[in-house]
This record gives sequence, C-alpha cells and structure tokens, in this order.
Amino acid sequence: MTENTAASGLPQPEDDPRENTSWEQPQYGIRSSAEVPAWHPEANEQQRAAVAPPQPVPGEDVERGALFALAVVPLGIIAWMLLWKVNVIASIITFGVATLAARLYVTGTRGRLSRTGAWVIAGITAVTAILAFIGGVWLDAVDVLGVSPLAMAFDPEPWTLLADNLAMNPDFFRTYSGDFLMALLFAALGCFFTLRRLLAATKDH
Repeated sequence: MTENTAASGLPQPEDDPRENTSWEQPQYGIRSSAEVPAWHPEANEQQRAAVAPPQPVPGEDVERGALFALAVVPLGIIAWMLLWKVNVIASIITFGVATLAARLYVTGTRGRLSRTGAWVIAGITAVTAILAFIGGVWLDAVDVLGVSPLAMAFDPEPWTLLADNLAMNPDFFRTYSGDFLMALLFAALGCFFTLRRLLAATKDH
C-alpha cells in the first residue's frame, strides 16, 4: 500500500472555522433598536429617552432666572397703559417685553439658557400681555370716574365698576372684543421673532 493510498483512507480533518476570514466574533452588549424586543428593559429605556422633557442646561438656575425676568412684568404693563391712554396698540411692547425678559433671565442664570428657560420667558411674556390688557380696561374705568389714575391706584372703585359692567352690561364684551383680538394679534407678533430665536438657539438642550 502506498503512502497516498493510506492517506486517502484516513478521515480528513474538517476546516478550522478560525481560518474562515468571514467569521466574526460575536459582539456582546450591543443591540440595535430593531433587535430589542418590546418587553426588554432596554426598549423601555429607549422609549423614555425619546419622550424625555427638555432639561435645563447644567448649572442653569431656572428659578433664579425666572425671578429676574419677572421684573419685566410691571414695566410692560406701564408701557402698554401709556400707549392705551392715547388709543394705540403696538406690537413693540410685547417685543420689548420678550427681549428684556430674555436678557434678565440670562443675567439671573449667569449666562445659562436652555429650552426650558425659553418657555419660561414665553410664559412671562404671555402673562404680561394679559395683565397689560386688563390694565388698559382698568384705565378706561378710571377715566369714566373722572379721576387721576395715580389717585385710584389702590382704590377698589374702578374694579367695582368693572365688575358691575361684567355682570350687568351686555355690551361690555362687544365693546372690548375687537381691542382684545387686536391686542392678542400684536402681542403674538411682538414676541414671535424673539421667542423663535431663543428656541432655535436652545434646540439641542
């Protein structure tokens, strides 16, 4: 028997899978979102991350920033009432309120601003616009009484007159509905560009 014949009768070893260059080591601890079943804890973590609310920037003191920004409320109301006195409704008031509130907020947070802070500024601007409109209506009540606004600043009589009109004067809402809608429109226009810029600047926070 020759050597070749003897070799052909022996079992041949199978190919070693380690010599196959296409074989790869399994990767542990790495899963794509498509490979994670819905019942797996990692799927819940991914869902929570997807719907997580905007968080303040590290080091941002939201409460302190909001407290600083609240200083703009009386200023905005007074400016609005001065223009209301001469029958003018202008978007420049809410534009100025939004801009100044943003500056005061950033001052209070020492230069920090997140998307949370931008929404705080938006809320303060909206509250200022509503209170300013109420202040304008109060100013009309003072004019009806024929006294100085400064003299009636802490007098309940204008508020009593407003309450009586709300309760018994059906024309009261019709009289101010047009002014309210115009004030709402100008308020939106006045703060839109400032708030859009703030939200765009904080889109990653």
